[in-house]
Amino acid sequence: MSLIDATADFRPLIAATRDTECRVHGVIRNNVDSDRLGAAPIAMVRAAATNYWAQGVDGLNLVHWAGSWPYGPSFYEQLRELPHPDVMAVKDKIYAIPTPTGRSAAQPRTEPGLVMQLPASLALDQPVALELPISDDLPRWGAVGRVHEVILRIRLMRATDRDRLSFKLNGDELPAHITRKIDHIYQMTAPRYRSHSSYWFVFRLDEAHWPAQGTNVVEVTLHERDSEATPHIYVRDVELEVRYLRGKSTHLGEHNTDPDLGPYECAVT
Repeated sequence: MSLIDATADFRPLIAATRDTECRVHGVIRNNVDSDRLGAAPIAMVRAAATNYWAQGVDGLNLVHWAGSWPYGPSFYEQLRELPHPDVMAVKDKIYAIPTPTGRSAAQPRTEPGLVMQLPASLALDQPVALELPISDDLPRWGAVGRVHEVILRIRLMRATDRDRLSFKLNGDELPAHITRKIDHIYQMTAPRYRSHSSYWFVFRLDEAHWPAQGTNVVEVTLHERDSEATPHIYVRDVELEVRYLRGKSTHLGEHNTDPDLGPYECAVT
């Protein structure tokens, strides 16, 4: 896989090498190449690394990270954290299912026997199920006030405002009151490149709808489609972001600032 992949499954290799001298190292690339990101931010790297450690890998192999030169503080922060899943456990993460990138409409190359989950076409009343593993123990950290937000993002290409859809996480339907739609039907600008018309569905998950530690199933169903909307509709992106507080009731920004406290100015002291 030429992209960072938090969903990679090393368990068959680990099982096959048990009680041998062979070692299994999980490969982490830091390439995303989406319409928003070129390189993976630290939250994505943590997600992949903690998922790999949770499976029992013997180590991590950082492939093609030389492209991050010149190396800055954020790069070295990643290197310091990666060997320590206990340090990363209660830090922000972004889990994303790999998807075709801006370089080509074709599927990225994968290892023999592996098939990408995305893109996934939608047909009327035929649920599409996508697996997304996470390593976070949300009930544990939620009980001590460390979980700030859990956000599920799903992008449907060629969707329209007249489509009728439903979304489930681990069999539970996600209600409308935790849902926000973002209209990307037409874009004049974009952070890296413009994608085709789409809608983002953003779910701010309350505790009753939190994902489980381990494999989670995201389900999307198309119930109604305007007959005049001829392009086929499909799932292109699925991301789960977990945001933590540094401590119970702590602020999120620098200088004791927080987004919920509104704008601010810093005086020179």
